[in-house]
Amino acid sequence: MKDVDAKVTALGSSLDAVTKLITDSPEHPVDPQQLAAALEGKLVADLVPAVTEAVTRPAGTDTADEVRRMLVARLGTST
Repeated sequence: MKDVDAKVTALGSSLDAVTKLITDSPEHPVDPQQLAAALEGKLVADLVPAVTEAVTRPAGTDTADEVRRMLVARLGTST
């Protein structure tokens, strides 16, 4: 449970960072494409490694790599 709490806290920090990016942007209103790109980047940077790590322990590296590839494809990035 402690692990999940840390991940939720990290996700909250990511959302705070995206919010700051929006509110500090010199372009008002922020373009929806910019917002989508920022959210996508934060999701890939924060969520994918956390999920990959969580899957590796119970399911192994091969399964975790497959899940990571699926997440990245689903999030629409080439990272």
